[in-house]
Order: sequence, then structure tokens, then C-alpha cells
Amino acid sequence: EVEFRHQHLDGHYVPVLSKGHVLRNAEGVAVRVCGFNLDLTEDKRREDEYKNLIATSMDGFWVSDRSGHLLRVNEAICNMLQYPEHVLLQMNIADIDANESHVEVERHIDLVLRTGHDLFESRLRRRDGTVIDVEISSSCPREDGTQVFVFLRDISQRKAFEASLLASKTRFRS
Repeated sequence: EVEFRHQHLDGHYVPVLSKGHVLRNAEGVAVRVCGFNLDLTEDKRREDEYKNLIATSMDGFWVSDRSGHLLRVNEAICNMLQYPEHVLLQMNIADIDANESHVEVERHIDLVLRTGHDLFESRLRRRDGTVIDVEISSSCPREDGTQVFVFLRDISQRKAFEASLLASKTRFRS
């Protein structure tokens, strides 16, 4: 299996996946190659759209493995947590989660892997030690079962507003 770019007669290139195998005779001598080529243009276009969507999202995004190790992150989560990408990619979710231990993070990931998704609130610790409230939407593609895709939205301002509203209501009733 190999990927390459094939040049058409008009000069443009097409990404191609080539798969094949060698057929051998009884003596083990190669007598034929059987295989096929698959045009990957549409797959590559979708992949580029996906990458652009994640890269330009205002919400943070990461992909983790089943133990919580961060595998991919977008710029929004780097800005939200004040870490450069290369540092986040060395971390585990439990290193930045202010609510859950390593064991709890793994249990939560197992839940997402079993059910396929989860939506919840949590608190994350930034590089400077401050804590922010986040809403987390996580999912696991059924065919994969080993990675969790997570979108994170900073809801700190909303939580502060809700707390002040509650305090105002309490003072008003007193």
C-alpha cells in the first residue's frame, strides 16, 4: 500500500492510493501483480475541510487516547489554557483538569468510549494556575474506539454571571 500523486495529461495532480500484491507460481517466482488505484481527491478535500474547521474554531479542541494523553490540540485550546502546543501534547487531561484525578479521567473516557458521547461541565487549570469553567462535548467514533474527540468552551463569564444573579436573588429575598 502506497500513496502518491499521479499527474494527469492536462498537468494537474491527483492523490492516489495504490494497493496490490504479487502472485507467485508454485516455485515462488513472481508471475503477476494484482492491485488497484483509488483516487483520494475527495477524501483529501474532506480532510482539509476538517483540519480548517478545527484550526479556526473558537472553541478549544483536543483528541486524547483512552488513557487521557493529548494527541492533537487546536490553537484555541492552547490560547485558552495558555500553553504552547508542544507542551500540551506532552500532557494528560488529568494534568490540567482541576476536578478529576487520573483514575477519574480514565473512568470518564471509558464512559465516552462505551456510550459514544458525553456533555458535561468541568474546570481546567491554566498554565498560570488560574482555573476556568468549561463546557465539554466529547465523542468517540464507533469504528475507532480508541480516541476521544473533545470540544471545550470557556464558560467562566457565564458562571460568574449566574453566581452574581443568584447572590442578587438571595439578597433581594432577605
